[in-house]
Amino acid sequence: MDYKVTDSELISIANAIRTKGGTSAQLEFPTEFVSAINDISGGGGGGVVQTYEGTSEPSSSLGSNGDIYFRRYELPSNINFVEYLQSSGTQYIDTGIKGSQSLSCEVKFVMLEPTAVLGATDNSSNTGSAMFAILQNSVSGYGCNDVSFYKNNFRVFSDVNKVNVIKFGQKSILQDNVRVFVDAPAFQTSGNIILFGFRLNSEVKARVAKIMRATFFQNGLPIKDYVPAKDSNNVACMYESISGQFVNTSGSDSFTSGSVVTPETLTVEYRKRNGVWQIED
Repeated sequence: MDYKVTDSELISIANAIRTKGGTSAQLEFPTEFVSAINDISGGGGGGVVQTYEGTSEPSSSLGSNGDIYFRRYELPSNINFVEYLQSSGTQYIDTGIKGSQSLSCEVKFVMLEPTAVLGATDNSSNTGSAMFAILQNSVSGYGCNDVSFYKNNFRVFSDVNKVNVIKFGQKSILQDNVRVFVDAPAFQTSGNIILFGFRLNSEVKARVAKIMRATFFQNGLPIKDYVPAKDSNNVACMYESISGQFVNTSGSDSFTSGSVVTPETLTVEYRKRNGVWQIED
């Protein structure tokens, strides 16, 4: 007899596995379901999953198979961080990062008008060539955001002025921590990715956007983490936490900013499998 399982039932099963396993990792059916269940039965001795945390790479001698480690990237306490940076169409930041197979990005933002939050492409028509971007689709107005890769646009929907959290990379697209696409195609760019705009070949197009945070990962580890802040001159800018440097606009005029806030701590989750700590994507 054949049995049909609905999406909601799969989500319920995944949530139960995550709760039992003490993890927040996204699970792809069926392989990651099986792996996560095996981790629970083998973790920490006697089936008990142990959780560890620290500010550096986990030691190979730490823990048992199935255990979890959270690596924290602490922010300085002497910096005034703000809720967001907003551009007016003349400001932008060149990240110095090119789109690649091993690159992923997590961005918290509000789409303010048909525009681009970040991106780069090697083709002036925006299609049919290498692309790494979050764009607005003007056909559907403010309610549609396109996460774009090489020769493909994967559409995720949002209300006007809604705060979005999108994480995308070679394996998947997550919107508000829900997986909406799996196995994205290649997306390499020869030009650097731009925040608050878009690079068309060598030309930078600054756009109107509001960004709360933008973090870029290489093979699962953060390489640049842009957090809105005020520098020592009280100028609104991004604080790049991995290098510990303030980054101001490469365009004209200044960003506007939100009120002072305490940002969440960036964390990377590891799971020990076959005696090796592996990053959970």
